[in-house]
Amino acid sequence: MLDQPLPSPRTFELGLTLSGAVSAGAYTAGVLDEIFEALDEWDTERRIRSDVPDHRVELRVMAGASAGGMCAAIASATLGRPVPTNSESSALRKAWVERIDIQQLLTVDERPKDQTIPSVLDARILDEIAEEAVFGSRSATATGRGWLGNSLHLAFTVTNLRGVREKLGFEKGGHPFRRHRDVLRFCIGGRDAELRHPSELRLDWQPTPGTGWRELISAALATGAFPVGLATRPVVPSVRDLGELHCLGSNSFYWQAAARAANDRSFWAADGGVLNNEPHELCRQLLAGIGRSNERDGQKAQRATIMIDPFVDDEGDTFGDTEGPPHWFTDVGARVLAALLADARSDHRAILLANLETVASRYLISPTRPGRPPGNRSIASGAIGGFSGFLAQRYREHDYQLGRRNAQRFLAEHFTLPANNPLFDGARSEKYARHVKVGPEGNYLPIIPRFPAEGRLPHALPEWPGADDWSRRGLESRLEKRLAFVAGGTIEHAGWRVVGRASRLVLPLVFPIASRKLRAALDDHFR
Repeated sequence: MLDQPLPSPRTFELGLTLSGAVSAGAYTAGVLDEIFEALDEWDTERRIRSDVPDHRVELRVMAGASAGGMCAAIASATLGRPVPTNSESSALRKAWVERIDIQQLLTVDERPKDQTIPSVLDARILDEIAEEAVFGSRSATATGRGWLGNSLHLAFTVTNLRGVREKLGFEKGGHPFRRHRDVLRFCIGGRDAELRHPSELRLDWQPTPGTGWRELISAALATGAFPVGLATRPVVPSVRDLGELHCLGSNSFYWQAAARAANDRSFWAADGGVLNNEPHELCRQLLAGIGRSNERDGQKAQRATIMIDPFVDDEGDTFGDTEGPPHWFTDVGARVLAALLADARSDHRAILLANLETVASRYLISPTRPGRPPGNRSIASGAIGGFSGFLAQRYREHDYQLGRRNAQRFLAEHFTLPANNPLFDGARSEKYARHVKVGPEGNYLPIIPRFPAEGRLPHALPEWPGADDWSRRGLESRLEKRLAFVAGGTIEHAGWRVVGRASRLVLPLVFPIASRKLRAALDDHFR
């Protein structure tokens, strides 16, 4: 991982950073399906026609956090299957649009007295969705895709709740510390694949039960274990990221091997987005190598990362956005929590560089919809902290289709390089003539050309949903029952049986107030 050799001049390497998204994973799924479909169409045309651009684009890395990590896991499991005939058969769409819904998350079962409640929402449906997405549609042999190299490297951020005890050593003394920001790594490509990190778990292209794909499912569920809302997950040490000697950049430091070995055991993990919600640097390092940079000059660029971030312009998030002095200690605590969350959510430097026209190694895809502000205001999943998409399939369908539309425009207008980049071999061939576009600084070409080149219609703008496009009747009752179940059970488990029973009586009186606030938030978002 210290250094990755550059690809050949006619090959462009790609890394995808999939940020945390909560229910807006549907948007990320739409973007991924559009990119993969474009690569598949180009690959098919290149095999049957001689007048098609003949440079190569290879997907090398996917790094994800939370819902983005779950998208990466589902996507990677499908790449060895036959090419989908249409978006309706997409495993990503099925998981994020059709299968996940608030109804399953609010299940209330009879609970034995000695059984704890691991989270506010019932997360068991996520296990079913993951199993179905990864193992549900296996084919006998992997279908070769020309845009996959000999290996695909995956990285999932997680929050290690136990922490890893480490020690930075000096010539005299040392400095012990505990690290909670962890990474789970995989390499898909079989025995020929070259590992880019010593902790990577090697997988074959075809997911099969009883193999390391079980660990990948566990990693996907762990990175998406939203704190309190969804259950934490156990992680086995075989896919642990136990630190990197070279990342310290000085011979006077060392990772104490004995301390690392002592911490090489299983732990419980929460959402990776808590500490690293936009793992762009992780993706960039896997693509280029530690201490290396990807060429930013458009005339020389050979690699690029694309960050897919549904909440990059989260202007509607006002949590902790206050100006007055914090007089009460509770106010201080709330503001500190808001500061920690905001700082962990965003990689500001990566976003800044991705928005610079002069940087050809970093790109960004985030929600845009005509007539609405960019970011969370452009997606139906942008309300109530990103959870509103779970309320109705129509919300998730809108975000999925908007993701496809945004990605289509991105590939045509933004994911481009100057025509004199060696990738296009000077663009002298007729293979590139129909794809050349004229810009203010000269001719440029799409890195991933679309087919048919002429007459491709843009995806239709999906109809904007309404605040009432979810079934309030029944759902509010289920929500009240689930919250009563969680609150009463938790209090009783703590030994306060009388208080627990009383909470079941008080909650129905308090819930209408919370319900009105929920409706007000949705009305404001969808107006």
